[in-house]
Amino acid sequence: MSAFGSTEAAVTAAPKLQFRILGPHEVWRDGAIVDLGTRKQRAVLAVLLLNANRVVPTERLIDELWGDKPPETARSALQVYVAALRKALGGEVSALRTSAPGYVLDVEPGALDLDRFTALRAEAQGAGDEERRSEVLREALELWRDTPLADLSTEPFAAKAVARLEEQRLEALEQRIDADLALGRHASLVLELEALVAEQPYRERPRAQLMLALYRSGRQADALRAYQTARRTLGDELGLEPGPELRELEAAILRHDARLSLDGSVASAAEEPAQHFASRRALMVAAVVLVVAAASAALLLSDGPTPLTVPPGSVAAIDPAENEVVAVLSVGSRPGPIAYGAGLSGSAISRAVP
Repeated sequence: MSAFGSTEAAVTAAPKLQFRILGPHEVWRDGAIVDLGTRKQRAVLAVLLLNANRVVPTERLIDELWGDKPPETARSALQVYVAALRKALGGEVSALRTSAPGYVLDVEPGALDLDRFTALRAEAQGAGDEERRSEVLREALELWRDTPLADLSTEPFAAKAVARLEEQRLEALEQRIDADLALGRHASLVLELEALVAEQPYRERPRAQLMLALYRSGRQADALRAYQTARRTLGDELGLEPGPELRELEAAILRHDARLSLDGSVASAAEEPAQHFASRRALMVAAVVLVVAAASAALLLSDGPTPLTVPPGSVAAIDPAENEVVAVLSVGSRPGPIAYGAGLSGSAISRAVP
């Protein structure tokens, strides 16, 4: 899968058990893989690992292993599987114990890849800078070798368990991308985010990250197209509108909000007071037309009774509410960049000459 890390988790040579569920279910002892026996036997161990160091009642184990219609021999079969697992794990009674009303698997700190993943996420949360946060989250994501418990996907317990694990992976991935965006790595993130959006089309956070990465890469039109694609996908397939984060980000991109830059001067575009945002929209000039044609004929832009004309080499500001030209300013034959904003009047239009 495109979002998984490619680096294998290191196998320790220390004389203790190592458990892996972030991919095909594996157990290693003293640097060698352990034969876990039959599929159902491996499933018993997987359920115990998902509840490591906690007692799992026998009735729950039966439900997780056989669903709503367990065989009459389920309880005795479970006892056989547990005995075989104890033998496979090296006869270490302390690792897999009977504890009323069921069984518990004692797992040493760091021996389970899921525990290491969780610990690294917690370390990233407390990291003092984005560079360290990105590094730690990358290390956590490298523990994922494939779909979790990939070899047990048809077991009754697997669907919900895998969904929970996948959600944790996606959250960590989004946090790592946030850190990389904060570090200015937007250009290198675009392809990764496009693949992630294709993999998770209904997840809005990666779409917002893709829009931001595109915008910061100087691709405003592509960022807006990404929003429209999200809007169509959510509407056509789920009957939903984009959430507030996506809508506010689109509006911020349209107005080139400075809060989208990397300087961090303002925490979030969504924090702008609603009344200020509304007044800026209402007052913003809808269009600025630069006439640079050499023709001497004037261009008529207003339908009103007293139309203004815009001669060559001029700038016109149009009031969208009245559909009228409200100001004209000559900029000469070699105009420089035009500065524009809300509440412009004839005297407020300005241009910056290089």
